[in-house]
Amino acid sequence: MIDEENQSLGAVKFDQALWLAWETGLDLVEVGPNASPPVVRLLDYGKYQYEQAKAESKSRSHAPEVKEIRLTLKIGQHDFDVKKSQADRWLNDGDRVRVTATLRGRELAFPGQAHALIERMRVALGAEYEMAVSRLGKRFSAIVGRKR
Repeated sequence: MIDEENQSLGAVKFDQALWLAWETGLDLVEVGPNASPPVVRLLDYGKYQYEQAKAESKSRSHAPEVKEIRLTLKIGQHDFDVKKSQADRWLNDGDRVRVTATLRGRELAFPGQAHALIERMRVALGAEYEMAVSRLGKRFSAIVGRKR
């Protein structure tokens, strides 16, 4: 039997262990059922369950999400800066950012400008490509992230 200060009390009869638990206002919990004799412990079981749940929730890490920033070739400097600051906030939170440039009309004749715009955003963020620039119809996109 182990008491609330983690001191071993040795082998104690079941009736005496129950009486000690009742006297101290704690619960008698079997922690080593396969041992001979079984190991029991005096503790506040509700508090123990709360601490276990708290430790388990801390161990679960934040899974990174992929957030998206949409750009066009005619974006103004201020709008670019606003989108950059939002993407920077996401990267600092541990998420990844998909930078998408959409081309319209005559802009489709200049796919290099879409690559340049995405590269400009990547450099401004100080990030690196996790997925290179790819084209899907009128959209060019790449996923950027920070080193961990």
